Amino acid sequence: MVLDPFSALGLASNIVQFVDFSSILISDSRELYRSVSGITIENGEVKEATEELQRLCDRLAGLRMTSSTTNALSKEEECLRKLAISCRETSHALLSVLRDITAQEPRKKWQTFRVALKSVLKKDQIQELEKKLDSHRSQLALQLMAMSR
Repeated sequence: MVLDPFSALGLASNIVQFVDFSSILISDSRELYRSVSGITIENGEVKEATEELQRLCDRLAGLRMTSSTTNALSKEEECLRKLAISCRETSHALLSVLRDITAQEPRKKWQTFRVALKSVLKKDQIQELEKKLDSHRSQLALQLMAMSR
């Protein structure tokens, strides 16, 4: 059987992608199996940073009073509160995805394999939510700097 050059290149590309996917899956499965927490180191770091940002946003979203005698929020404070609420919603979504890819019993090989597979398949979703959170973080910092002037 003779393949034309483009078919051979396509086949080689598919094989490389399969090997790459398999190696990531095996590596993540091994890491999850050895993990005490049931989550990969990378996802654990994302989880910790997201929880910290969520705590900050919870405080900012609860903003009710200004330094003035009225109970109304200034434009800047209202904008900050809305940003914090949006950030909190995104962090809830990211933490939900991370909970979904945490092994409840990390010493079971089949479960760690399934969780590793979910983790690899949801990597794009996690990265998208991280990117959105980073944007929120930047906007929050900018708003806080503007308010401090």
